[in-house]
Amino acid sequence: FGRQEYGEAPCLRGGPSSKQAPLARDTAWAMSEENVEIVRNFYAMIDRGDPEAWELLPADFVIDLSRRLIDPVMLRGPDEMRAFYRDLDAPWADGARLEVEELIDAGDKVLVLIRFGGRGKMSGAEVEALVWNLWTFRDGEPVGWTYFGEDRAEALEAAGLRE
Repeated sequence: FGRQEYGEAPCLRGGPSSKQAPLARDTAWAMSEENVEIVRNFYAMIDRGDPEAWELLPADFVIDLSRRLIDPVMLRGPDEMRAFYRDLDAPWADGARLEVEELIDAGDKVLVLIRFGGRGKMSGAEVEALVWNLWTFRDGEPVGWTYFGEDRAEALEAAGLRE
């Protein structure tokens, strides 16, 4: 993930701890804001069909989709995720739509609510679902994401947050 300098980002939730030294606090806060931007940009690239999005994931990136009711799976690396998404996208007449509804900054984790949907090729029916994904970062780089489906409480708990 190529790092970019960002201007002042709006506060999503939380903030730097007042118990940290000022420089460490500012660095940690800037890094967590950068994590949020990485997640936001990744989903925007996927939604517009940009094939470069998958190349942004490190080779050892892990996608935990084991909580899915249909086709639960663990994926490793961008190639497996690209193939999975291609199959997921196939039944939709105009491709699947992904919209970020909410981003929650949790330090080295970013919780994201996605509106996923599309119009079925065969039925023509519009379908939408809201799903939670939790991204994990280490040293400012994404290492994985975990799918929680509609289970907000479990996703928040995994992020170390509460309602």
